[in-house]
Amino acid sequence: MPASRMASSDPSAAADQHHMRDVGKILLAAQNDLRQIREALAGAGGGNVRLTAESLQSVVAKVEADLRLKAEAVLNTVHSNVATLPTLGAYNFSGGDTSNGAGPGQGLPKPRLGPPRVSRSAGDVGLDPVARPAAASLAASRHAVMINNPGSVHSRAHMAARFGVAAPSKHAPMRPLGRDKPGKLLKERVSKPLGAPPSDVRHDPQAIPPIGPRDVAAGLLSLVTRGLLPPNVDLTPALERRPAPMVQAPAKMHEFHSQFATTSSAAYTSPFGFNVSNTKLDLISDVGVTLAEKREREAAAPPVPRAQPQPLQLEPTDLGGAEMSPPSPKPAFVGEALDARAREFDELMDTFSLHHFIIRNGLVLDSTPEYASYQRKYASSWGALQQLIDQLSSLMARYSVPLAYVDGQKLASLALDPLAVHDERALLECLVNKDQVGACMSVPGQRYRAGAADAETAAATELQSVMRGKLARQLATELRRQEIAADSLTRRAKVYVAMHETERRLGDKAAADAAAWERLVSDFRDDWPRIRGKPRVIIHLASISGTQAQRASMPNLDVRQNCQLPRLCDVKEPGVDVLYVAPFPLNDDVTHYFGKVLEIGGVPEPAKRYKIVVPENHARLPSSLSLTSMLLYSPKALKKILTFCKGKPAYIVPSVIGPEERKLALALNLPLLAPEPGVAALYTTKSGSKRIFASASVNTPPGMHDLYDEQSLLTGLAQLICTHLDVPRWVFKLDDEFGGRGIAHIDVQPLACYQELLRTHDSDPERWVDEQLQASLQTKLIEALRAELPSKVIINMRWLWRSWRDYTLAFRRVGGVIEASPLQTSSSPSVNLCIDPDGGIRITSVHEQILSSPYTFVGAAFPQTAVPYPALREASLAVAKAAFERGILGHVGIDFVSFFDSDGQLRVWAIDLNVRLTQTAVSFGFFDFLVGGSFDVATGRYAVKPPGPDGAGSGGLQQRSYVMNEMLYHPQLPQTHHSAFFSLCRLKGVSFDLAERTGTVFNLMDSFAGGVIGVLTVGTSLLDSLRKFADCLDFMQKNVGPATGGKPTGLTHETSFRDIIKAIKVIVDAQVGDTKQTPMPPPQPALIRPVERAAAPEAAAPLVPAVAGTRLKPLPPPDKRYLRDGVQPPK
Repeated sequence: MPASRMASSDPSAAADQHHMRDVGKILLAAQNDLRQIREALAGAGGGNVRLTAESLQSVVAKVEADLRLKAEAVLNTVHSNVATLPTLGAYNFSGGDTSNGAGPGQGLPKPRLGPPRVSRSAGDVGLDPVARPAAASLAASRHAVMINNPGSVHSRAHMAARFGVAAPSKHAPMRPLGRDKPGKLLKERVSKPLGAPPSDVRHDPQAIPPIGPRDVAAGLLSLVTRGLLPPNVDLTPALERRPAPMVQAPAKMHEFHSQFATTSSAAYTSPFGFNVSNTKLDLISDVGVTLAEKREREAAAPPVPRAQPQPLQLEPTDLGGAEMSPPSPKPAFVGEALDARAREFDELMDTFSLHHFIIRNGLVLDSTPEYASYQRKYASSWGALQQLIDQLSSLMARYSVPLAYVDGQKLASLALDPLAVHDERALLECLVNKDQVGACMSVPGQRYRAGAADAETAAATELQSVMRGKLARQLATELRRQEIAADSLTRRAKVYVAMHETERRLGDKAAADAAAWERLVSDFRDDWPRIRGKPRVIIHLASISGTQAQRASMPNLDVRQNCQLPRLCDVKEPGVDVLYVAPFPLNDDVTHYFGKVLEIGGVPEPAKRYKIVVPENHARLPSSLSLTSMLLYSPKALKKILTFCKGKPAYIVPSVIGPEERKLALALNLPLLAPEPGVAALYTTKSGSKRIFASASVNTPPGMHDLYDEQSLLTGLAQLICTHLDVPRWVFKLDDEFGGRGIAHIDVQPLACYQELLRTHDSDPERWVDEQLQASLQTKLIEALRAELPSKVIINMRWLWRSWRDYTLAFRRVGGVIEASPLQTSSSPSVNLCIDPDGGIRITSVHEQILSSPYTFVGAAFPQTAVPYPALREASLAVAKAAFERGILGHVGIDFVSFFDSDGQLRVWAIDLNVRLTQTAVSFGFFDFLVGGSFDVATGRYAVKPPGPDGAGSGGLQQRSYVMNEMLYHPQLPQTHHSAFFSLCRLKGVSFDLAERTGTVFNLMDSFAGGVIGVLTVGTSLLDSLRKFADCLDFMQKNVGPATGGKPTGLTHETSFRDIIKAIKVIVDAQVGDTKQTPMPPPQPALIRPVERAAAPEAAAPLVPAVAGTRLKPLPPPDKRYLRDGVQPPK
């Protein structure tokens, strides 16, 4: 049964409360009567009384003191059932020995009744040495003996009573020897920063900083330090406010004999259960009517008649036998009607009490005046309070808390708050000694002490729960491990299945694409005769679909992919429409220019014959992507292409072929006039071209191919030098490069190792072919080349490969070839062919390449005259036939080099194969569209009808020649406006004569934005074309600006103005010296086999086409004069 119910059912409890109210009334009445008597005695005359005022005042003071003592005795008697309870520090929560048969609740020490008593044991030294000197001396000596002998039972008892030091348990483990381990330093923060003021407050001196409760709780120093208060603010008002943070008061000095008195570790606890340490001044809560207000009300109230006091009968023995008459009446004080105005004890308790009550051993002490006042004050909401009190008492009982002081006001606030959470933490906040209760509850095992009624059951339940939790966690850990393993296995299995499914789908897709490609190629090959003679659509795609590294090393890639705009001239053939894919939108100047060019060429309504498509996502994609890839990522552009080609046969003419072109052809279901990308990748390399040249039996320079590291390069070069001592220069070429990129060469004559080889050969020519000698010489030569090549080799494009090490790294990655090269070349002709899908081979043009420096292409001249045309024609047709047998079709270009050997014979070598539509072929189509003549395949010349009616102006056909440049870079060209440039051209006569079909035309790419332009000059002869080209360069120098200070072409990616002028000068000098030569009659080529050499390392040489009945001789044995002086062309 709860304690409150037990108290209400006991009749003695009701009587105690009644006595308490009576005692309060008696005390108030007695004090008032004494005050009236004292006033009466003070105002009485000397004739009416026999006692003096002094004796009566002393008697009244004695009576008042006796009544005060009597009141305290009565109160102590009334509250005899409320003993002074010890604080939590008086209890030993470490457990005690209960083996002596003590039942539940007997393991705790019994509380002391009454106020704390000072121990006066034999060893106590707290006696007064003045009042009791003998006892104090005896106590001090006994105290010293017990301190010096702490092992005895009496000494332990004395130290426990005197100092509170309990004897150690006999069964307690001994403390380990040595120093204790130092505590562990906390690495984490133990406090949180309050933060800095906002930026707007820090930068604005007039701004008012926001100060919250948390900032105020941190104190004045924190407010000043953090800048929330200005440093010059006066803090005096804050320090003067009550309660002040600092006060000045005298310190209490304790006497020497009381300094060592036994005291509890806790604060003083009154007989009524009040703990001084938990006192808190409440200066905010309303306490009712104050004394000042009461006096104001009494002063304003009307006077009330006062009852006359009764005479006080005094015994003669008390006052010496005298009688005292009643005092003369005095004017009564206002408001002294006690029965009506004075507040009772209960009212005072309800008004001023802190309402702290006690829970001892889980039971609420509900018979105290504090608790009764608490019930009266909160009677209207006692139900909610009673629930919280029951929860709090059960919590204290569960943890065997011996003593808890409850703050009734906090408990009432918690109970009356509808949004508050009534959990354990909230209940503990309502305790005055919450720190001590929390320390008690945190003691391990406190919940299961013997004092609790269900301690054994709770302990067993807790042990079972802990054990079950541990087993459950172990099981959960094992299940989690199994789940993780199962997930891993499942994930791997799913990945494995998905990977194989993806591989299967990719394989099916590749097989379907391969089948579709084969079907597309087969249909294109079968339908080609029909397509070629009917209206059709040609899709020109000038994409450079090389490797990513190649495209990344090409500045202005988009401009380079737009330099073949003259492909639009294919509309000259009736019924042929052209769709040109541009890498970026063309401005009006470029489109208007080529529209006029097409009109000049005789195309009616050219806007209906061609269409320019730009990938709509070109600006969102990386600039290093090829044009074909951009087109694949632009569905709208693909739809435009399909719409334009609807109803007509169409095919795609690409440039540099890559895997993207095959994907585009399959996406559009349109064939490519080009080889399959795999075939193109194999035979467009330098090593692949050597295989085709070998199968075609054409002359190629001595060399090696398919080399893939520096060691194989050095070994092959050493073998070639030892085998061909008459070759003065060796050229290295990377497999996948084009356009003069990836070329390096070395001249062997300055090498000391080469001179040593010559001396060895001259000393014993017969022994030169010995294998052991060759092996030893090649080994020495490899080491010498390894040391000398980095400093002697000349790299053609130095801006691409800065050193020999960079070049060899690229050589190792893509492979390359080594081939011989003459020191002085006669010319570098190039033949463009078209291999039809049905196997037909057509020669479209033959040019002579213009090289600014060795192996650097800057332009071309048509026609070529350095090499007999029949030799080039037969060799080119043989190469084209071999290429078609390996699956190559479409446009191809074959590069040759010609020179004179030591005997003065002209030699021609095939050195490169370009499987694409070259820039020289595009320029020839532009030239053919403007001139309107015909190319003679038998002679390699171009003829046009003379101007006049029916071509009768001069009788017979007239020859036309031209000189072209691919991309001419001028640094001041971007500052020149398009219309101003062409106006100057008309004023200076730099134009094209439509009547004579001669003059200068330009190939625009981006309307001068990139500073590049293409130039094509047409003349009646090659010398006339060169003169017109030189005039055009002079015009640009004078009107656009001087192009000086530029780097050579080999050191930059642009074709410099200076290199072109130098190359044109060389060609002009050659043409001037050859103007009187008569053209050769058409020869009849015949294939002959060269003379075999007995000492040659090769058994036989390939077939070489004869030129004009002259037999081409192979290289003769080494000659000292030739080796030292080089090749001299015949006079």
